[in-house]
Order: sequence, then C-alpha cells, then structure tokens
Amino acid sequence: RKPNGNNFILVAADESKICFYSSENLFDWEPYSCFENPLFKSALIENVDLVSLPVANAATSKWVMIVSLKRTDNIASTVYYMVGDFNGKDFIPASGNSEFLKFDDGASLSLLKTLDGEGADNSIALGWLDNSVDKKLSGIADFNNACTLPLHLFLYEKEGKYMLGANPLPLPNKVKNTKADVAFKSKKIKDQLVLDKFVKSDANAYDINFSLQKGDSKMLEFRLYNSFNEIIIFNFDMVRNQLVVDRVKSGVKAFESFAQQDDPVQFDFDKLADVRIVIDNKIMEIYINGGRCVATYDINTIHPFENAMFISRDGKSIVKNLSINALKR
Repeated sequence: RKPNGNNFILVAADESKICFYSSENLFDWEPYSCFENPLFKSALIENVDLVSLPVANAATSKWVMIVSLKRTDNIASTVYYMVGDFNGKDFIPASGNSEFLKFDDGASLSLLKTLDGEGADNSIALGWLDNSVDKKLSGIADFNNACTLPLHLFLYEKEGKYMLGANPLPLPNKVKNTKADVAFKSKKIKDQLVLDKFVKSDANAYDINFSLQKGDSKMLEFRLYNSFNEIIIFNFDMVRNQLVVDRVKSGVKAFESFAQQDDPVQFDFDKLADVRIVIDNKIMEIYINGGRCVATYDINTIHPFENAMFISRDGKSIVKNLSINALKR
C-alpha cells in the first residue's frame, strides 16, 4: 500500500500481533509499530488485510483491518474486522470500534482478501470457505473448498459504530438471465406456498431474491428441496429477528450423524427485510438488507434443487418481490 507519499507499507503478522513496516524500495524495511489485541491470544493469525473503504451515505472513508483467525486446534478459521484510522505508521481504532467484530454470521467463511495492486479497486474482495470442521467431525474427505462470488465491501454506521457489509458484484447477462424464471410481486401466505419445478432447466445454481414484510406470523420457513430428499431450511423468526439455517439433510449423509442447526443469524427487521440467496451445490451465500448482514455456508448437494416452499407458522406471512434466476455455467 502507499497511503502516504512514496513509501510502501507492509502489514505483517506473527502469532500474537500485527506489525507495520515502511520501505522506499521494497528491499529495506523499517519497523513502524505493532498492533496487539486479546483476541490474538486465543487463535493464530492466518491472514491480515488493511484497506480504506468509503462509509455509505457519508463523505468520509475509514481504514478496516480484516483478520482471519484460526483456532489453535487447527480445524476452523473465522474472519473478523476492526474499523479505525491509519496514519501511515499506526492503526488507531475508531471511537466505539475498539473490539473486533465477526464479519460473516454463517458457519464456513474462513478468509477474506481484497484486491491489491496499483489502480486496483480495494473494495473488491474474495472470500474462501474452509470446511475443516465438517471434515473432522464427519470423517469424510469428499468435501471441496470453495470461493465466494467476488464481493463489493462497504462501511455503514449503526448505533454509533462502523460496520462492514458486502454484496456480490453484478452478475453478467451470460451468467444470469435478465428475466426471472419465477417471480411474483406479493403473496400473503396463510399456511404454505409451493413452487414446483421452479426452474425449467438443468441449472444447479440459483440467485433467489425476496422481501419479508412484518405480518402476524411468528415464523416463516423457506425450503429448497428435490425428489432425492436433499433439503435446506431457512427459518426466519419474525419475533427475534433471527435466521436459522438447517443444513442437516443438504446432501451428504454423514451430515445427519453430527450436524445441528447452525447458530442464529441476527438481522434488522423493522417493517421489511430484503433477502438474497445465491446457491449452487457447494456453497450458499446469504445477504440480508443490502448486504448489511452476510452469512456463508458450505453444502454438498448431489442433485439440483427442483422445488421451493414457504411455510407460515402461527399466522399470515407476507412475501414480496420474489425472483428466482437459474445461473448459467
């Protein structure tokens, strides 16, 4: 990076701290400062990134330190971030941002890396999934690591803090049809709504969008499934403003012997919540409220999903602006 003058800045990490070095020629490096945090004592620093990002709806930018931490048992990594200022020598946490926050509320994101290089758009990043936990617990070896779609990172303010969000970069027309395969404007769901054979193609990847509106129901389930008994369940808790994803029967039989419902994903839900799910047979990416909530999961389905279903619990649910697009290879 070249945040000040002509000096290059190196951001490096060892087992317990992140340090900054400066060089004019990329050969001789002068140590500037080190950044330590209690979180580093409980895990190994696997990757570190430092990037300046604009704050949404504000004429300012902030520096973001993105850190991937691997547990000391060496079977899982998690992406954290902290927002602050960087003067070319020291990273100073912003007021109200003195703690590292988890970037992704799903179960599988292991690493997040922004683009480097002169002229590169540093707001573009790529995530990498590590399913070491699934491998270790199930004893199987047929999982494949995967990358997310290219992401656009952004900052936004919430309750006096700066938060990191992300959205996929726009998909080109050669990948995504401009016209949805399935779509509707608004549906009131009392019991259930079934979308049979929702994509008339052999596609195994989908871009699914819909909005949830507050009604009198307490829970809304969204299911993706096929005739081979592979199923993923998205439980939207309208009271607690939570999403719980159930991958137990998402395709690998060994899942059933150990997998539980993943931890709840908390999201803001006043009157309307926008949901986007991008899914293929290896990875599932969820973006809520314009990417202000992100959750990524690995899956291992064998057959394409054929059907979708909404199930409303304890009252009527309102689903708006549904669109499902099959994605081309």
